[in-house]
Amino acid sequence: MKTILVPVDYSQASIRALEVALNVASRVHAQLLLCHVYQSPVYVAEAYHPVYALPAYDTKQDAMKKLRKLVKLVRKNSEVAVPIKCTIVTGGVVEELLELARNRKVSLVVMGTTGRGSVENRLFGSTTRHLVKNASSPVLAVPEKAWISHLERIVYASALDPAEADALVQLADVQKLFNSSITLLHVNCGQEESNVNIDVRRNELMKNFPEDAYTFSQIRCDNIAEGIEHFVEGYNADLVAFTVSNRGFWKNLLQSSITSRLLEELHLPMLAFPQYAGAVTGIAQEEEEQTTKQEESLKP
Repeated sequence: MKTILVPVDYSQASIRALEVALNVASRVHAQLLLCHVYQSPVYVAEAYHPVYALPAYDTKQDAMKKLRKLVKLVRKNSEVAVPIKCTIVTGGVVEELLELARNRKVSLVVMGTTGRGSVENRLFGSTTRHLVKNASSPVLAVPEKAWISHLERIVYASALDPAEADALVQLADVQKLFNSSITLLHVNCGQEESNVNIDVRRNELMKNFPEDAYTFSQIRCDNIAEGIEHFVEGYNADLVAFTVSNRGFWKNLLQSSITSRLLEELHLPMLAFPQYAGAVTGIAQEEEEQTTKQEESLKP
């Protein structure tokens, strides 16, 4: 069974992400793994004053009780029956979530994002960005006021890189689940890039897909982020997807102020695919098969 990881910090943003994850899990017959990163009390000693602890959960067991209470509440009020597990980890938020996602072979991370304002909100946004850049599975960033009950219009922002083929295969599964239409959007910001070259790159990327699988749109804009914003706003998109890359503009996409606007003001969910997702999945499957063979060989 596939596993969807949902980090929980009990903010409204993380609760909304949990609601979205329930909807997705019910469609793909997956289980949810709720995770809270426990922060141990920090003890501080000042001159001529006794040692005291900064506010935190009394114990890790208290943190688990609170998480289990949330699971019980979700099961009571949810209209869908989805298996839910929960876990508490201690340490750095990003490091612990990345390790948990690898160890549990997570298929998707659904992460809540908040608006501008407090330091906590900015830190949570930073956590999402770091997960997107380093996770081996897709990460769905869900704004606090977003809702995914239907995904009629999906926009995939493409650099027309052959490495994006793995993401498009996974996006095709999303298309089937929600009966969506997918637009492959390419923003041409270079005057030297000819239409012939773009057609060649597009055909190479799409050679293994049916002709009617995606609609292709190309726009010219000096700033790629602004081009994406203008297109998705005029198109009334329900979701923006892209593949994380360490090259060029895409390396800094999530740090763009335009991206913050898509999440915070347009309340538009964003789905980030890791580069070489197919290779990562293949390695995980090979490791699982090897483990199964070893266990069978040890049987009497």
